[in-house]
Amino acid sequence: MTTTTLHLNCPTDYLLETLCLTHGWRQLRPFHWEEGSCVLTYVLHTGARPVDLLISQAGDTLAVEVTGDGPLAEEERAAVKRALTTMLALDRETTAIKHLAEQTSEAYANLVTEGAGRLLIAPTVWENAVKTLLTTNCSWALTRKMAEKICSDSFTGPAPSGRCPFPSPAEVNRYSAEEIKSLAPVGYRGAYLKALAHYFVATPGFEALLSGGTLRQAEARERISALKGFGEYARIHLMTLLGFYGEIPVDSVVRGYMKAVHGVTDIPSFLETQYGDWGAYRWWKFKMESMLRGNNFP
Repeated sequence: MTTTTLHLNCPTDYLLETLCLTHGWRQLRPFHWEEGSCVLTYVLHTGARPVDLLISQAGDTLAVEVTGDGPLAEEERAAVKRALTTMLALDRETTAIKHLAEQTSEAYANLVTEGAGRLLIAPTVWENAVKTLLTTNCSWALTRKMAEKICSDSFTGPAPSGRCPFPSPAEVNRYSAEEIKSLAPVGYRGAYLKALAHYFVATPGFEALLSGGTLRQAEARERISALKGFGEYARIHLMTLLGFYGEIPVDSVVRGYMKAVHGVTDIPSFLETQYGDWGAYRWWKFKMESMLRGNNFP
């Protein structure tokens, strides 16, 4: 085994711990977040092989230990850096969010200084889309179990740690919907996962189109809505991960939060009244409010 250490400069107002705690992906394989040591691990396929990533922060620098079965080729090093930039939100601009937070209150402004405004996501649209489907109509415990079974040698090969990366669309597409259901407890989602994998394989430009940052919100909404299994909640959730923060995905957890904290059941109109002043960043106002109230749910 060979370990290569990469050092990446952090943007302004960046904190790895806040990034990871802002969204539940840290709890879904192939991510793993060490609460006490504030170390994030991930298993990445470089395009040539699976490698283990161990990520930590010291001051304004991220240290990333990349462990594989041999030295990193230059193209692999570039692939690792691209993946890290996306998943760690190193290229996300938070100036507008910080301005809105400063206008709202000192508490909100302090959250941005402490790293809010960026969130941990998967390095590919494909992984974010599959994991979004895994959050629909089930408990978080089941979501975690499904992700664990998908990141297994039933679908793909392991890294040196023995853990497996997230399988590619082609690796999932080789199975039927029924076979996918037999390999992971995905239930009715088996048909959606098969359809999604087939679409990504048959439409190779789709990943680049959605991840390139060139689509307008309306275009992204139209394309994601056309995917099987992506109703309103799943569509908004995936769009949030892609950087469209103008809508709030409402599931049972959010409905429970609104009822417990605000005493409301007419959620659509309340969302507009409570968070609409942040415009294209409504989700971040909602998220920061929940963080300040200690309700940092996945």
